[in-house]
Amino acid sequence: MSKYIRRTLCTLCLLLMAVMPLWAASQKPVTFADFGWDLVRFHDRVAGFIIEEGYGRKVEYMFIEHIAGLVGLERGELDIYMDLWPNNCKEWWDKARDSGAVVKLSVNYDGGSQGWYIPSYVVKGDPERGIEPVAPDLRSVQDLKNYWEIFRDPEVRDKGRFLNGPPSWMAYGVNMAKLEAYGLDEYFTSFPTGGTTVLIAEVISNYTKGRPVVFYFWDPTWLMGLYDFILLEEPPFDPSLWNIESGYACEWVKGTSYIVANSAFTMREPEVTAFLRNYTTTLEQNRQALLFSHEHDSDAELTSLWFLKNFRDQWIKWIPPEHEGVIQRVDQALEKSLDKNEL
Repeated sequence: MSKYIRRTLCTLCLLLMAVMPLWAASQKPVTFADFGWDLVRFHDRVAGFIIEEGYGRKVEYMFIEHIAGLVGLERGELDIYMDLWPNNCKEWWDKARDSGAVVKLSVNYDGGSQGWYIPSYVVKGDPERGIEPVAPDLRSVQDLKNYWEIFRDPEVRDKGRFLNGPPSWMAYGVNMAKLEAYGLDEYFTSFPTGGTTVLIAEVISNYTKGRPVVFYFWDPTWLMGLYDFILLEEPPFDPSLWNIESGYACEWVKGTSYIVANSAFTMREPEVTAFLRNYTTTLEQNRQALLFSHEHDSDAELTSLWFLKNFRDQWIKWIPPEHEGVIQRVDQALEKSLDKNEL
């Protein structure tokens, strides 16, 4: 073998050794944490479709319990979590972020909330349905003292009815403490429901009949996309009040949803990371997606296709200008998927 051939082979071997780690990295699937609830599964599939069809990466969705999933994300066993509320796991988030194991890529959506809601027609009326406003000055939880009679409990006639969650919920105890702290236990009974389905059924029953109802709930959810509600005001969130001794006498902390990723993943997949840094949605878009899923009894994959079809102006902004061809490839794959699913 000539010296020239040997030198050429050595050069090729060195190039191959340099390229192999990059090739192997590109073959490793991008793994999303799937914690089972509707919103995280929806965002997993939206981002996953773009990554798979636009960037040509393999994608996997790993169903896993919440705590185990957070640990897996920190260790690099999972790559991406699309819907992290950092205040709900503050101790883990602070530790994982400060250690450098996990990094925040973007805010998925802001303004998620929970608290006490009333139908907007209670305050504003609903001319189309012939409903007059019965509590035009009702703005805050404290105002409920002046209007308890319009929420009268059919079984306890001298008090109003507050629709609470089931006793097994953490929120149930919080709401009980709030009623007492605000002095509303003299005016309202806490009516425990049997869970989310029963609570929603109670709210819808009252809403469709145009009746006043006050209830605990959260947002974004499909119910908030279906009807028009008002979140009653409470004193601003204060960590010193958020305990049983103080009766949780302030508003629930507002929810901000982060997209977070394992730090090693961001080094391995810079293009996908750049895309995810631009990924953001609105509260109303999330409500509408959940409402579509509910009304059509659709899975997360079908809902993601509906979103990509109807909010193209939103998702094309996530694609960096230098990522040539990604939008075109996603459009082509989306067209085929829409034809297949008749959306």
